[in-house]
Formats: sequence, C-alpha cells, structure tokens
Amino acid sequence: MTIDRTDLLLDLINDAAPVAVFYVRGLSLEAFVADAKTRHAVSMCLVVIGENVSRLAKRQPEFIAAHPETPWGDAIGLRNRIAHGYEDVDFGVIWRTATVFLPRLLASLPASKPFDPDA
Repeated sequence: MTIDRTDLLLDLINDAAPVAVFYVRGLSLEAFVADAKTRHAVSMCLVVIGENVSRLAKRQPEFIAAHPETPWGDAIGLRNRIAHGYEDVDFGVIWRTATVFLPRLLASLPASKPFDPDA
C-alpha cells in the first residue's frame, strides 16, 4: 500500500523555509557571510528543503509536474551541493536563495501553519 505523503513532505518544506527566511531577515550579504552560525543554520534549512523536494519528486511526481513554475531541480541541486561540497558552497547563492527564492516558494506552496519565531 502506498501512503500519500505529499502533505507531510510539504509540511517539512513549509517548516524549514520560513525559518531560513527569518534567519536572514535584515542581514546584508556581507553580514550573512560574516556570521558562521547563521550561514550554517540557513544551509541546514536548505538541505531539509532539498531533501524533502527530492522525496516529493520521487514519491509524487504528478505534484511536481503540476507545479512547473517552481524550480524543484534547483532545490535538489542546492541540497546536494551543500551536503556533498560544503567547503565550496557559494554563500552568496545561499543568501539569495533565502532572501529571494524561499519567499517565492512559500507563496506558491499550499499554506502550512505560520512560522512563530518565539515557539
């Protein structure tokens, strides 16, 4: 029996993305690059997002196909780059992803519970 895990995978993506956006809010690229803790935290959020996008693509390809406007492959590729080549990660790409791509991704996904930074 195949279990539809689309909602679970989307929830995991919807949980990680606003956290990364929150971490970079108000940070310039230079401040982000200078802050190792934030770089690592945002990178981990992107790994979680990419991993769950990869699972979604494997388990629910029809969902991916129904949302061609979302660069799913880029999310998976960035996850792989961070996980397997961290010493060569371009933190400018990480910062742009968190400040530009993730807000767009969140706007395009089915809504999840709102992020509460104090929770």
